Parts: sequence; C-alpha cells; structure tokens
Amino acid sequence: MLPKSIYGELQHVIGVKRSARLTMKAIVTEPVGAVARTQGMTQVARDSGLSRESLNKALSGERSPSFDTILKVVSALGLKLSASVRSEAEVA
Repeated sequence: MLPKSIYGELQHVIGVKRSARLTMKAIVTEPVGAVARTQGMTQVARDSGLSRESLNKALSGERSPSFDTILKVVSALGLKLSASVRSEAEVA
C-alpha cells in the first residue's frame, strides 16, 4: 500500500502538471515513475508482471509506455486511474 504522504505528493504533482497542460509523459509517466522508484523498482516489476528492465525503460522518460503498462504499474502501486467530466471553469 502506498503511504499517504507519497499519495498526497502524487496528487499534487499531477494537479500542478495538469494545470500547466503538459504532455501525457509529464502528467502520468513521470509521477508514476517517481512513486515506483520510491517503492522499489524490483518490487513494482514483480507486482506488475513486468521485467525490471522493461519497467525501467517504460518509466525512464525516454520512450512512451503503452497505456497497458501504465495500468499495470498503477495497479501494482495500489492506485487507480480515473476520469471525470471537467467543469466549465476547467474548460475555459
């Protein structure tokens, strides 16, 4: 399970990056990679069913991981991704 302090930091990073309208890499891959590194890449690789090498490559920022890979890592971290309808203020 992800410690609440790391979970809060992840929410903050995603919120800041989302407001800057950056790339999917900046919004998802980098924060998920940072949390994975704090939890230990070997354990996250084991829990996600990915090899450690594949996990490192996917979260290195040098390439764009598949959505399936991101979902496996997010699940291994005890997190979930969700989507919601934006408010009119967020659209403007």
